[in-house]
Amino acid sequence: MQFMNCSTCQRVVQINNTGICLSCQRGFTGVDAEDVWKPPIKQAEDTQNISKIDELKARQKEIEEQLEETQSPRKPKRKKK
Repeated sequence: MQFMNCSTCQRVVQINNTGICLSCQRGFTGVDAEDVWKPPIKQAEDTQNISKIDELKARQKEIEEQLEETQSPRKPKRKKK
């Protein structure tokens, strides 16, 4: 893991593209912790996963519709004379 000094507060943090730690970027005032930067590759994977989920939902609807079509409604029983 590589580290850098934040250009604003001079804390040692994990390297990110902005040169400013995430605490300074969003005014985080909680407990000090290592900053984590989500690379664009991970974001692309997330969008791919969302599209896969949408495809699966569409396929599920198709299957359910086919099942409804194949299941014939029950015929009423004949009355005995």
